[in-house]
Amino acid sequence: PLAYSVDLDGDGQLEWILENPRARAVLSSQDGGRWLEFVWKDSGLNVLPENGALAGTGAASVQLTSDGGLEFRGNGWRRLVRLASGVASLTVEQSTPLPPEALRTGKKNDIVLHVTRESPEKALYSIDRPAE
Repeated sequence: PLAYSVDLDGDGQLEWILENPRARAVLSSQDGGRWLEFVWKDSGLNVLPENGALAGTGAASVQLTSDGGLEFRGNGWRRLVRLASGVASLTVEQSTPLPPEALRTGKKNDIVLHVTRESPEKALYSIDRPAE
């Protein structure tokens, strides 16, 4: 997966992007590392709600990890975000419990979002297009 930062919305703040051939995840260093987009690249469909997901409070520092993920650090917490290679699957692990889950497994157009909260500190999100 590719990991990089760019100011996507022209607000002077960098957004952080993880992408592979199937999916792109866009995260902010603002709002405690808010997750802004999870896009199925074939159709360009963002499966997240307009206000994103996993928002916290305050700004976070962000750095690339040696395995191609992103590490967000805020006041008293650390969050690791990784996009799998070749599949549209994002893992989020945090040193403290993640915010309450706002996302649900379900279909948006022809794309299915799968949400698995493995523990209070770890969640797995994947998107796919089921065979017709």
